[in-house]
Amino acid sequence: AKAPGEPGAAPVETAGAKAKRCTQAKERLSFLEERTAYRLMVEQPDGSSARMTEEEFQQRLGKAQEASKGC
Repeated sequence: AKAPGEPGAAPVETAGAKAKRCTQAKERLSFLEERTAYRLMVEQPDGSSARMTEEEFQQRLGKAQEASKGC
């Protein structure tokens, strides 16, 4: 059996942790859906900032939607 936190171990999520995760996921999703998030500045690999592209926005929106599933 793998220890919690070890790569490949299935994380055990307590009810409190799930509630917190769900709240954060829903807030992030709402933030992305309600605002012109594609105008947000994102840090580039070289340390500079640039506006989020439509592709980056859709990726973040998809991750936020995925994170809020099961809540």
